[in-house]
Amino acid sequence: MNCCALAVAARIRAAFQNDAHFVDGQTVEATVSVGVAAPSSKERTLAEIIASADGALYRAKKLGRNRVVLAAPGSPDPNTDNVIRIA
Repeated sequence: MNCCALAVAARIRAAFQNDAHFVDGQTVEATVSVGVAAPSSKERTLAEIIASADGALYRAKKLGRNRVVLAAPGSPDPNTDNVIRIA
């Protein structure tokens, strides 16, 4: 499950980064940070999974943005996530 979610998140991040964004006729660079989490033995409810993904998202932003971070199983603590991809 994690590898599929990571692959999708990485494709979304790359596509967003590589696509031109225009505001009032001006090109604007934009990036995406993604937190990925999946059910584990410790995270069974949707709220717990979302909390883990949210922690991973904030870790991605803290590490410099424009990256995908996988939440460590069973831990919504953003300091225990694993950085998967850096642009």
